[in-house]
Amino acid sequence: MEITRSARRRNAVLALAHGVRPWIAVGTALRLLVLACYLAQGYLLATVLGGLLVGRGIAEQTGPLVWLAVLVGVRALLLWTCSVVAQLTGARTTELLRARAFGKLAELGPVHLTGARTGELREALVDGVESLERYYGSYLPALIAGLVAPVSVVVLLAVQDVGLAALVA
Repeated sequence: MEITRSARRRNAVLALAHGVRPWIAVGTALRLLVLACYLAQGYLLATVLGGLLVGRGIAEQTGPLVWLAVLVGVRALLLWTCSVVAQLTGARTTELLRARAFGKLAELGPVHLTGARTGELREALVDGVESLERYYGSYLPALIAGLVAPVSVVVLLAVQDVGLAALVA
């Protein structure tokens, strides 16, 4: 079985994440907590609306409404923390990858650099590292949370109504 070029490239990119995997894990966990807040908010909102439809007044909905407000605040704090962790992940990625690249250049020595084009080196050391910075800091945690989201919604619906969960799935 031959490994495709894109699979090799993907494995190489993930291998470069060696020093930032804990940061990626924290960013992913925070994104999943944000997802949990969204799901809980939807559930509480449905509870309040359902109560209103069966004749319970707003005064009787105080508990779920308070929890809804708390979740909005928690979600805002989590989103801010996600942003901070993404920036820290990006900074750590830049630091590690540039240190590795410059270490390799120092190992190769000045003779290797005499034939190299400065534009290619700049592209690899600056543009390449910056694209991985965004990939590890923002894209990868959001991708994982985005893949978990639909499954979570279907599971939450299945607890309430199996037919509706099957329809949504």
